[in-house]
Amino acid sequence: MPDPLRSVLGYLSALHDANARDFTAGLDRVYYYHQPTFAPEGFFADGIHPSEFGYQMWSENMIKFSKKDTAGKNAATPQPYG
Repeated sequence: MPDPLRSVLGYLSALHDANARDFTAGLDRVYYYHQPTFAPEGFFADGIHPSEFGYQMWSENMIKFSKKDTAGKNAATPQPYG
């Protein structure tokens, strides 16, 4: 994806992630699985949306996150995919 579109969409994505994290931080029994900071080759189908491989990795990582100890708010921090 060419710049400046790539930069603008990246900025908006990070802003959305931060807003969602802040919003959910004050909610009981709600845990936000934030976006990864790294995704392996083949994760995205078109540079924005996950491919079939990307969705598979995303779901596996979300399951791992959900199984971790979440006694403290957002205690379990998602790891980069890969």
